[in-house]
Amino acid sequence: MLGYELAEWTRPVLHRQLGFQSKSEDDWPFIFEINKRFSETTSTRAVAGVNEVDLLVRDFVYGEKTKCEPKRLVGSAYSEHLFLKKEEYCKASFEKRTAKRGTIGGS
Repeated sequence: MLGYELAEWTRPVLHRQLGFQSKSEDDWPFIFEINKRFSETTSTRAVAGVNEVDLLVRDFVYGEKTKCEPKRLVGSAYSEHLFLKKEEYCKASFEKRTAKRGTIGGS
């Protein structure tokens, strides 16, 4: 509930979207980052029933005070990176372009 309390406390000053990154230290939340923007996990929270973008638009544009009903979900996120040598990238790019044309030689 701390995130909600922080958001309400800062609302008169920041008025809109605010993200807190925190971790627990000695059973107390320690905030190590504050962002005034939507984060990468915004879409994940929307799936869990907290669509921040929709709530913000309804509030800011239409003046609606909407409540959300979060779902209790467990999620996991990961990032995947692919590294290629320049020659491998150029070859793959060429093969993709020529495959679209239907011929290898491009004619």
